[in-house]
Amino acid sequence: MKQILACKNCDRVLSHPVEIDFKPVSHANLRSDSRDAVAFGAGISVTVTRWNSEKQKDISETVVWINAADLYDSVTQLPRYQGCCGLEGPNVRCQCGEIVGSNYTDCMDYFHFEAFENKTYWKNEK
Repeated sequence: MKQILACKNCDRVLSHPVEIDFKPVSHANLRSDSRDAVAFGAGISVTVTRWNSEKQKDISETVVWINAADLYDSVTQLPRYQGCCGLEGPNVRCQCGEIVGSNYTDCMDYFHFEAFENKTYWKNEK
């Protein structure tokens, strides 16, 4: 079943329907035939390792990535650059003003959008 992404703050729909594969894959095992980590209309669960400044150690977590083209035009892309040539989040805002995720377009990683689980939720397409 296809899922749509919504904002927890205002319940606004943020994405087109996507088919999500909830079986986690390692960041190292992503498709290598494209700069996009995920095809349009699809989503994947990815296990990533990140530095946690509160715990002062690396933490592994599983997150959902979708193609940024699956986001509706109603979300705002903030001009936040952290990489050498592209975007890294948090940089995507809902119309209600809530920062809902990160769009990654830097050359150091695959292009993708990652929603913040504490700011968004997935629901079944009607």
